Amino acid sequence: ATRAPSFLLRMRMLFLCVSALSILGVFCAVHRSAGNWEALFAASLIATSFELAYHSRWVAPDAVLTGVVALSLAALLKSYRSGGSLVCLGLLAGIATGTKYTAGLLLLPILFVWWRTTPERQPRRLLVGLASFLGAFLVTTPGALLQPVRFWRDVAFERFHYGEAGHYGFTVEPGWEHLSLSLRWLSSDLGSHYTPLALFITFLALIGAVSSWRRDRTETVLILIFPLAWLLFFSTQKVLFVRNLLPLAPSFALLAARGISYIAQSFPGRAKAIPVALGAGLLVANASWLYTASDSIIRKNQGEDSSTSELLSWLATERDERSVFLPEALARELYGELGQQLPPSCTADPNEKTELAAFRPSEVALNAFPGDPTGTLRSNLPGCVVASFGPKEVNWEWYTTWREPRIVVIERAFLEPLQRSQADKD
Repeated sequence: ATRAPSFLLRMRMLFLCVSALSILGVFCAVHRSAGNWEALFAASLIATSFELAYHSRWVAPDAVLTGVVALSLAALLKSYRSGGSLVCLGLLAGIATGTKYTAGLLLLPILFVWWRTTPERQPRRLLVGLASFLGAFLVTTPGALLQPVRFWRDVAFERFHYGEAGHYGFTVEPGWEHLSLSLRWLSSDLGSHYTPLALFITFLALIGAVSSWRRDRTETVLILIFPLAWLLFFSTQKVLFVRNLLPLAPSFALLAARGISYIAQSFPGRAKAIPVALGAGLLVANASWLYTASDSIIRKNQGEDSSTSELLSWLATERDERSVFLPEALARELYGELGQQLPPSCTADPNEKTELAAFRPSEVALNAFPGDPTGTLRSNLPGCVVASFGPKEVNWEWYTTWREPRIVVIERAFLEPLQRSQADKD
């Protein structure tokens, strides 16, 4: 029964609803120190993020964790301003750690807020917070008590998986390569599907971080200590799944909202409406893409596949007429669609040098490309896609192992490392 599509659909709906807590959490976190429109902008960034949207449909803990982290951020700022109990913070941190063990890093802001807000740094307040953390963790992860040996064995396996073994298609060099790819996704993908808009949101977040630092350095450290620790920890690993970076989104959205608010305040009089209008236009563009992407999935589920005709239209209007390699299966599809020979810019000869390659990702598993030693492309290839046709259910550049029936056109240079790898083996 658990393999039935209806069960998976219900599970996805449940994960989507829990993940939506990130919208509420970010709104509450921003609203405590700003006006309604700034809080609404931050929450809307979360609600219209394509990356958060498609990850939220997965039966995976990352988007769920993002919701808990957003609530934790709101509770953290409240505790900092009121100096109240750390119980709520401990409970949320424990639930987050039960969702994904690396969320134990949420203990860092708890320790920092205790150190900065507790008179004479009395240990009782901290111990109560830590006890609530432990209790929430054990309630949500009872296997740690009931099956401790298996629990530690599973933790050790994931440590080996991420730190030493790697993962097919997603293995990177720990350190700078991992960190640079993570920063590229955060800056050019998280905020918006459209790279210029994503970079603009990143610029707003940087402005927000600087203005926050000038206003209250302690609060800024509280906002950034968890995201920075999370980013640095994962940068030491050999596996890069960008979904692991989703918990950084709440702080990112909060700072972007502060950034646009700071810019608006620097404008005189009615000119303050200019940044507000830009922010509204940005959100409309994001929401429009979400509608387009969801509509493409609906059409795919209804049996409509226009990817071949879309590719032909693109080939007909491509003005620079760059040469395109087509695997044999796709070439037959186009030939059947045209009823005649392929467009002049296309070739099905794998030995002929071309600038681009067009293919269905599912064909890669069939070794459609000579020189592919693994049966899959390497993932985490930002900037590789020239065009994409068919359902838009994921950001394919970061998940090239995704095998839905779309057609992608990429720079063929991205295939050369595979060919060199095969040549070395031969």
